[in-house]
Amino acid sequence: MSTNPKLEQVITRQILTGILLIFVSGFVPFNVAAKAAGQSSAMAKADKKYQQKKRKKKRSRHRRKKNARQHSHHLRNPGLAKINSVYPQSCVLGGTVIIQGKNLGTHHGQTLLATSGRKRIKLSVKYWSNSRIVAVVPKNSQISAGQSFSVGIQNQKHRFTSNTNAGFSICGSSGGGSGDPRIARTPPQGAGGIPDLDYVPGQIVVMSNNLKSAKRTRIALARLGFRLHTQRSFRSLGLAMTVFIVPRGMAVPEAVQRVRKRFPRLTVDANSLYGLHQGIKRPRAPRDRAPRDTRQKQMIKWGMVPRHCGRGLRFGLLDTGIEKTHSAFRGGRIISKNFVTGNFEVAPKTHATGIASIWLSNRTGLAPSANVYVAGVFKRDQKRQVKTTTAWLINGLNWLVSQRVDVINMSFGGPQNSAFKQALNRAQAKGLILVASAGNNGPSAPPVYPAAYNNTVAVTAVDKRFKIYSRANHGSYIDFAAPGVNISVAKPGNGRKFVSGTSYAAPYVAAAVGMLKFKRLSGYRAKMGYLQRNSVDLGRRGKDNAFGWGLIQVRNACR
Repeated sequence: MSTNPKLEQVITRQILTGILLIFVSGFVPFNVAAKAAGQSSAMAKADKKYQQKKRKKKRSRHRRKKNARQHSHHLRNPGLAKINSVYPQSCVLGGTVIIQGKNLGTHHGQTLLATSGRKRIKLSVKYWSNSRIVAVVPKNSQISAGQSFSVGIQNQKHRFTSNTNAGFSICGSSGGGSGDPRIARTPPQGAGGIPDLDYVPGQIVVMSNNLKSAKRTRIALARLGFRLHTQRSFRSLGLAMTVFIVPRGMAVPEAVQRVRKRFPRLTVDANSLYGLHQGIKRPRAPRDRAPRDTRQKQMIKWGMVPRHCGRGLRFGLLDTGIEKTHSAFRGGRIISKNFVTGNFEVAPKTHATGIASIWLSNRTGLAPSANVYVAGVFKRDQKRQVKTTTAWLINGLNWLVSQRVDVINMSFGGPQNSAFKQALNRAQAKGLILVASAGNNGPSAPPVYPAAYNNTVAVTAVDKRFKIYSRANHGSYIDFAAPGVNISVAKPGNGRKFVSGTSYAAPYVAAAVGMLKFKRLSGYRAKMGYLQRNSVDLGRRGKDNAFGWGLIQVRNACR
């Protein structure tokens, strides 16, 4: 067979070229292959980073849509909880945040959460009302400087019942703060400033054993920039009180800590604010009321009340002013003094008038011939909220001690305060019994003071069926229960009304403590022992967090 030599040359050339290429490809330099592999790895990393960024954007977009849906839902449902603002608006340093809003409800069955991405941190609540919550940011490894958190209210089903578009940030270099303690300033006075704190902005209270020591402290603190507001000596308590204005730009908590560190032997605290435990008012009298409204006296076995009952007994009342000319007080002796200083509107006389009528009323009174000493210490602010301060309370307490009262009724509550506690300790050392209402913030609410102090008798409220008042605070500090639901009391203008709350249960225990004076019982332990032995156990056996030792019983108190 003949062959074409040119075709054979072409085929041979192609075969040799292929062999050469295969041979050369087996000796590719190592650095070239490595470079190609490196480029492939970098591309894989870049792709992974891109996918992570894409997923992060998707989660952020989903979170924004969810918040927008929640916010829109609250706009369509104005009856739900609405958080308007969180203070401080710059950054949180001292750990306390104040949430303002509407329809916040009560602490019962609800939790306050701070959220940041997937982090969920429970805030410790100090005070919870329908329009304001005071909470503490805990020391947590998940919290660091510069972080931002949103605040929301969560129910028992772990669902948010409020909007979550308001929040706070932690002071620090990356969070818009400088780390300077002066960043966490007190709010400016004016709209919403003063009423939204649990202390008077820019003031601290320093207690000394005598006026000479107080003057030395005043001179020392003046060198640190503190200015004198007021200074008074209380002989009956054996104390001297000085109220200072803190240096400009310094937060009150920081000022308290600085002065405590400089003067460890002195008692130093904020000029705390306290509110009345008013409970609720019924528009109409209940249909099942007992004749002449004597059901409450029957519950505690008080017995018949002759006109002379309570003669020689002295009740003290730290409260609002009182309408002494009310027709319910005929025959009773009322001495009152006002301790609200400055350009403030004195609180209405409604609360103290109702409390005193439980003792003195010629229809329903427990001791109509007793003497009642009323220290008016409450003001009404621009938001028509009734408040008092630590300084006014100590001033009024000193006056009541000087009047040699047998028992003091305190139907109000607020935060712990070491200055007020020291004054109460001095009053108890004088032989006074201190009775305080337990609070109306709900079973899950934190303790309120002065009721939660060891030297006070904390009183909760029960209804005619001996059931606990639904809004009453619970806690180990509760001592006794007394009638406090649908109580008929006097109101200014020679009128009467029906009210409910622990405020109106406290005077029943105060009256019982006072009347034990005529049973030849003296001293705190003797009187408390009598009430414990004779009380009706309503809850778990023994002392419990709802009823304390139980409902007080003072059989035939006026005999």
